[in-house]
This record gives sequence, C-alpha cells and structure tokens, in this order.
Amino acid sequence: MVLGDLTGMKIKHMGTFGIKIKKTLIYSLFVLGAISIVSCDPFIKIRMNDSLERSFNLPCGNLSVRGRAMGKQLFTIDMRYDLIGELWLNPDSLEISYKSTNLEFELWEAEHDIKIDNKMTIKGSGRIFLSFDTFKNARTDTIIVNTKGFLSCEGKSIFPDTISIIIDK
Repeated sequence: MVLGDLTGMKIKHMGTFGIKIKKTLIYSLFVLGAISIVSCDPFIKIRMNDSLERSFNLPCGNLSVRGRAMGKQLFTIDMRYDLIGELWLNPDSLEISYKSTNLEFELWEAEHDIKIDNKMTIKGSGRIFLSFDTFKNARTDTIIVNTKGFLSCEGKSIFPDTISIIIDK
C-alpha cells in the first residue's frame, strides 16, 4: 500500500506540473498573438507633394518635415527645426481635409510634451508633431493640408499653400 500511495502522489505531482506547463504555453501563445496583431500595422512613410522628406533652409534656420502613417488611418508629421532666428506658428490657420471633411488635429512640442493650441514663437532646436486621424482606412487616396500662414519666417509663409499627402500603398 505504501508503494501505491507514493505512485499516486507522483502521478498527481506530474499532473500539476503538466497543467503549469500548459498554462505557461497558452499564456506565451496569447502574448505572441497579441504582439503580432499590434505589429500588423507598421508605420509607413508617406509622400507629401511627391517627396518623403522636405528640408527648408530659411533665413531663420533649418526645418525638415517628414510624415508617416499607421494603418493608413493615424498620421503623424514630424517637423524638426534648428533655428538661428524665430519661427511663428499659428495653429488656427492650419486645415486638414479628407474626402471633403475637415479633420481635427493636434500639435505637440516634443521635448516638453506640450500641446500647442495657440499662436506662438519658436526658437532654438526641437521637434513639433502634427497628428490626425482619418477614422477610415485611407487607401490610394489624398489628404489635403492647407498650410497658408501656419509657419512663417520673417513674415513669409514657409510651406506652399497646400500640401497633398498621398497614400499609395
């Protein structure tokens, strides 16, 4: 009987160990599945007026602009600046439209993580992010960004009046 009791304990112990392995395996598969779902929509570079990146050498300094999209729905335009003078930023003059609908957007100063809602002067070096959501999967389409008066240097607008963001993949 003693031998039978030891054998029963051994089988019970092996069963508990097997359940732990199964739980760990299921959890690992769940995590891998979640990671693969999240990574299905990688950031893709977007073309703005037929260019992936634009650089501006201005009397007040340098500015580079590039954009990317996640899932052809969430868009970010990254503006990096290195100034010797001042840039004037006016968010009220910026308009973004997709399929004839004006989109809401947010402007962020990256270094201090400050949302920009009002006109302001920019100096020194840093980054500004412009982000917006089309709320649709924009396929082979164009988003229009009206930039007249959005950024200016020495009283002159930096960008052309309209930037076309072309989604082609």
